[in-house]
Amino acid sequence: MSRVLICHEWAILREGMRTQLEAEASVESVTSTDSGIAAMIEVTSRSVDVMVLGLNLRGLSSSEVLRRVMAEKATRECRVIVVLTREEAAATEDVLRLGADGVIVDQFTAEDLCYAVRGVVAGHMVLMGGAADRLVGWFRSVAESSPPEPAETDTAALHALTAREREILELVAHGNSTEEVAGLLAIGVTTVRTHLHRLRYKLGVRDRAGLVSYAFRTGLMVTAA
Repeated sequence: MSRVLICHEWAILREGMRTQLEAEASVESVTSTDSGIAAMIEVTSRSVDVMVLGLNLRGLSSSEVLRRVMAEKATRECRVIVVLTREEAAATEDVLRLGADGVIVDQFTAEDLCYAVRGVVAGHMVLMGGAADRLVGWFRSVAESSPPEPAETDTAALHALTAREREILELVAHGNSTEEVAGLLAIGVTTVRTHLHRLRYKLGVRDRAGLVSYAFRTGLMVTAA
């Protein structure tokens, strides 16, 4: 059971997210605030499992809140999901560098929010909406400006992939969803998920973001372009 803290500047969005999460069976309690200072008091004085963070808090900046929460992880674990509007999407890379566990960009459903909370609690990085597209774009720009030098272990693991696994890795790194990969390859969604599970195991990564990072780090996307 997770304890969730919502820190967002818009009251209507705070209440909407609170209502959505209170209906989630895996969530024990939900509190909310628009104050960065109040948010840090909650994190340090109570056991908060997940913070849902907006970009423009009152009293203390969101980036400073994120930095302090990451520093607190030495003594208490609190995972952070940053919620961005489409206009704020350029901040995706910044909040990921600061240590955010998840990023949601633009509109999202109750199911999306609950999925994100469950995902970060399970230890995964969760990127939803335009966040995944931003990450793919960032990796592409880095690969084009400075081609990566993969480690020997990375290269060996890449060569050990089957042709189908490599094909799916390339499509995922290009930003395609599981359903889109299935359509492009004319195979079932369940089959794609099985391949993704095997890819994560073989490459030693936890999630889709890790697969994207691996593809660019090893130069696969430069070769495939």
